[in-house]
Amino acid sequence: MPSKPNLVFVFSDRQRFDTLEAYGNDYVKAPNLNNLAKESLVFKNTYVTQAVCAPARASIMTGLYPHAAGMPRNKLVMPDEIETIANMISNDYKKAYFGKWHLGNEVINQRGFDDWASGMETLREEYTEPEYLEIDTSYHEFLIKNGFEPDEVLLGRKIFSDEMRAALPAEFQMASFFASKAETFIQENSGNPFVLYVSFLEPHPPWTGPYDG
Repeated sequence: MPSKPNLVFVFSDRQRFDTLEAYGNDYVKAPNLNNLAKESLVFKNTYVTQAVCAPARASIMTGLYPHAAGMPRNKLVMPDEIETIANMISNDYKKAYFGKWHLGNEVINQRGFDDWASGMETLREEYTEPEYLEIDTSYHEFLIKNGFEPDEVLLGRKIFSDEMRAALPAEFQMASFFASKAETFIQENSGNPFVLYVSFLEPHPPWTGPYDG
């Protein structure tokens, strides 16, 4: 193993373990995940520190129990003094977070990461500073650049509703946007050790497939 191995974390949201072939499901088609599982160690018995989203994410990011990370439930902002893996690891590493954060202040680069791309506009109630409400997510800017118009207003700002963006063509889906960001990051840092988090919202509701014409 390299002395400074790359660390890649890929999250899906609200996905049961038994939706994958590695756990006996032959109905759901996920060829890339299936191929990865065939070349990997697949855990058969796993426990989470908390049953809901933000506390569990906080534990993964910090190595702490949710209460120790200041995140015992959803709809909280992780305290500033809590460090993540990006704060702890050597500065020789490039560090990127692309996707759903859900630990507060979704739109700002934070916690020691060098690169950041945000997408969850519906988490605006978890911003701690008024000026953050004037910042659009990275995914919002991507959709605007490609000619789409927001269809909803939240806390005084036009946003793309979950229902609208989930029904867009595949190349404009949030998952495609973050996957592209991750691919570019890996290519640009092929000669450097890196930490990469890619946090997909899917298959979290709404369960709308991409529009394919």
